[in-house]
Amino acid sequence: MDEPLPRPGLTDAAWIKIVTRLDPQVLLDFCYNLERLYRLNPYLSIEYWMMPARNLIKAKWRNSSTPAEFTLESEIQVTYRQNEIRLCCCSGLKKETSLIIEPHEQGSSLTVIDDYSSRADRKDSSNLPEQADRSLQAWGAALKSFLFHYNYLRKIPAIECVIDRFWIRLSPMARRIIYLLVVITVFELVLLLVLTGVLLLK
Repeated sequence: MDEPLPRPGLTDAAWIKIVTRLDPQVLLDFCYNLERLYRLNPYLSIEYWMMPARNLIKAKWRNSSTPAEFTLESEIQVTYRQNEIRLCCCSGLKKETSLIIEPHEQGSSLTVIDDYSSRADRKDSSNLPEQADRSLQAWGAALKSFLFHYNYLRKIPAIECVIDRFWIRLSPMARRIIYLLVVITVFELVLLLVLTGVLLLK
């Protein structure tokens, strides 16, 4: 990348930066819900997600962005800092994922860094290409779209409960289908209202 490193010392990493209109503290609170954050990745099909402690995640998911749809079952150590959350993977190719929240002129920004710098330390590298996560850009696009709508939806009472208990637990494919159905339904209602208005004017 031509852009400067988001954090000094990175030797093998990929990252994205998302600008939002959310207040930095609101964005940080949003990121604390790590399960929702990961389920927004359109390439991840999460089989189970458990947090027996605030700093420990036990999860299993299938990543369809990898050549062989790599399935990862791992413990993830979580470290919370002032404006950063680090998730250290105990297995798999990826060393850690960092979420950095910073103020921005429009509101705030979220930088997601996937650190692969431990790759050189792994003795068995035969399956590294199959494990390489290629979903970061799509995840960033999904997060940007969701955060744009979340800026308005979060003001609706109980909407986060609906999102967390129903919407986000659907598979990525199911969410896309429901979204299309909603768009089509809204379009049909608008068309019906327009036609009704035209008939009444006659």
